[in-house]
Parts: sequence; structure tokens; C-alpha cells
Amino acid sequence: MNPIAFESATEARFFHHFRLCTRFGLAYSAGPLDFWDTYVLPVAHQEDYLRQAVAAVGAAHQSLVVRSYAEPGSSTWNASQENAAMQQYNRAIASLVRAISSPNPVAAAHGALLCCLMFVCFESLMGRYSESIKHMQSGCQLLTSLGAASRISDAGLWRHTYGMFARLALEFSAFMDAPLAPALPSNMLSAMVVENQQPFSDLNEALLTLRTMANDHFIALHKTERQHLLQRTRSPNLAGEMVRVDPYAQLPRGTSMSPVSSSSGTCGPLWEGDWSDSFSAWNRRFELTVQNLCSEDISERDRGMLAHLRLQQNFWEMEIELTKNGGNAAVVASEACEECLQRAESLAQPLIAHGKPTFSLDGDLISDLCFIISVCQDLGQQNRALSLLRSLNRREGIWDSNEIAEMHSFSLSLGVANLWGEDKELGYSVPAFMRSLSRMSQKAYIPRAALVSMAEFICQN
Repeated sequence: MNPIAFESATEARFFHHFRLCTRFGLAYSAGPLDFWDTYVLPVAHQEDYLRQAVAAVGAAHQSLVVRSYAEPGSSTWNASQENAAMQQYNRAIASLVRAISSPNPVAAAHGALLCCLMFVCFESLMGRYSESIKHMQSGCQLLTSLGAASRISDAGLWRHTYGMFARLALEFSAFMDAPLAPALPSNMLSAMVVENQQPFSDLNEALLTLRTMANDHFIALHKTERQHLLQRTRSPNLAGEMVRVDPYAQLPRGTSMSPVSSSSGTCGPLWEGDWSDSFSAWNRRFELTVQNLCSEDISERDRGMLAHLRLQQNFWEMEIELTKNGGNAAVVASEACEECLQRAESLAQPLIAHGKPTFSLDGDLISDLCFIISVCQDLGQQNRALSLLRSLNRREGIWDSNEIAEMHSFSLSLGVANLWGEDKELGYSVPAFMRSLSRMSQKAYIPRAALVSMAEFICQN
């Protein structure tokens, strides 16, 4: 690669911080390290907008780390660091706007796709979650339009960016309990996993397929719930004809995508049939893939990805069991919680030992620990999961371990482990849980301002 002509020494410092520090955390589960080395950094050497976006993320990450070590009187320096990050971010946006109007719109669109990922990173690191969601949505829409027009000639770029946005869409939607992005253009993967009986080509393919299946399922479940609501809101008029009542007028923003009692008329059969069958087929192929891996020397990278996939396997097995029993957490065996918790502890320990705040573009360690606290009946297991969250000092996209730990710590102190769905306006979202806590405790619990803004975001969209 050619040497980069940085605009300033400050930009160079932030860029190299990303290259030497930030990108290793981004590769935790969002995608392999070679994605950043193969696609992002080479383009950043050529295009101003991506170089500036990379530098902005490096600055935001450095700011996150510095804040953790800051002395009480160092707020001025912290503000200066954040201002420098915002300046880099604004430069990147201005450069991208100019590039999009260039004579080569396809190349600019590819660059914009990479910029969307960088902007999601930046806004998540800065704690501006609503803006992070908007960039994720823009990226998914751009990916969909490029895929529909067959404009992505590089199969590797397509595969990796698709996998990242699929996972981001799922994790962000789970946090807000509402599909926040359109279905990505690869619905055939879910069907293929049932028909194909061969091992996956590698663990990356297994992870990509699971992400796609889960995201497709989440969107399908949302659509089916709305169809069921439509059927329940059809009523005869005096002439005996059916009058359609607009379901959107009665459906609250952020209504639950989570499984609830079958007596309420929700779409359990979709999950128990299509999704459960697809996951079982994925499971069979995954175990064959693991058998092949165990016959060889497993690289450190594959070992980490395997541990991550095992945690996901445990999570979905528990989630499916929970759904089959109408959301009754009592059916989730203590042994299943223990296995999931042990895997989470194993993944968390290296991050805790790092001794610094860590960040990943996506990831599900925090959301899985949140799930364990909510469904486990054993107080000891709940406290172990809560202790992990307190120790992690980690952010995965818009999931922040400190905020989730604070939320559950306060709820457990009130003797309530599960407040999901108590807020009828915001449904089963994390901001809804936090707002319910605030109401229960008569404002003794006050969520961080960023989380309040997220509650407002979901009400407006």
C-alpha cells in the first residue's frame, strides 16, 4: 500500500490507534481480522472519506479508554479528545458526501457501505445510540439496493459486509424489540440450511448462516404477529361484512417480538416449526463441521470463534425451549443456564483480564448475560451473570455492560428479575425495561440520557 498523506499529525495518531488497537476488538465476533486488513484499510489508503472515518473511530476508541483512567479533574482534556473525534467524524461525512456525487457511483457506494460500518462504530463508542441505529439502517438499505442490482463484484466484500449487517440488525433489533432494518437480500440461506446435509465450509460460514437465519426469523415473526393482530381486529358490521381495522393504529411502537403465552394468539407455531427445524438443521451441520475441525490442529482464531458459536448454540436452545412453553422461565433447566453461563464466563475472562474498556462492533456476550439473568431461577446464577457484567467494562454495538449491569442490579434489589413487557408503549425493549424500573422506584432509578433518547427514538419511528 502507498503511504498515506494525512492532513495532520493528530489524524495520523488516531488512524494508527485504530490500526494497532481498535481493529482487534472489532474482529471479536463481527468478522475476521482480515476483513479490516483486506477491505477497510486498503481503501482508507486511497480515499479521504474512509481514512477520516477510520481516524474518527480510532479517536472515539481512544477517548473511551482514556475516560476509564481519567482523574476527577481531567474533564477538560476528555472534552478536548471528544471534540477532536467529532471533528474527524464531520470531515469524513463531508468527504463522503463529495465522493457520492462523483462520476463513479458504484465505487462510491462500496465506500459508503464501509463508511456506514465505521459510523456505527463511532456513534456506539460515543454513546449516541440513536445515531448508531440510523447508520445501521442506512447500511442495510444500501446493501439491499446494491445486492438487488448485483453491483457488488467482490464476493468477499459482499460476504463479510452482509454478515456484519445481518448481525448488527439482529442485535440492534433485539435491544429495541423491533425490526430496525429491512430483510437483507439472502433469504435463500435459511432454506439451504435445511436441505444441505454437508458440513459448513468453515466456522465463518456457520456464523454467517446462523446470523442470517436468526435475522430472517425475527423479521418473519414480526410480520406474522401483525397478521395475527389483523385477524383479531376484524369485526363484522351490521350488514355482516368484514370491516378491516388498521392494526398499526392499535399496535404500540416497539411491541414485543419476544415469545409470550400462546393463549394470547401469538405466532408460536412459526417459531416452533420453521425456526426450530432450521435451527436443528443448522445444528447438525455445525456438529459435522466441529468434528472435522477436531481432527486437525485448531488455530487460536478458530478456537475463539468455536467458543462464541457454542455460546450461541446454548442461547438458541434455551430460547426455543422457553418459547415452546409459552415464555415460562421455570421450564429452563438450571443445567442449561449453567452451561450457558460457564461458556459466557470463559469468553469474558480474557476481556476482563485485559484491564481496559473493550469494544466490538457487535457481539452477544452482554445480551446473553442479560438473557441469563432474566430466565434463570437460581439466584446464585443470576448473581454470577451480574458479576460478569459488572466486571466486563465492555460495549458491543449499543449493548453496554455497565448500563445492563446497573439495570439488572437495581431490578434484583427490588426483588424483580424480569420486567420485560411491563411497559406497554415500548414493549420488550431494553429502554422499556429501564423505564419500567424508573416508574416502579418512583425515579430512584434514572437511566442514562442516551438510553432515554433511545426510548424516544423507538416511539418516533
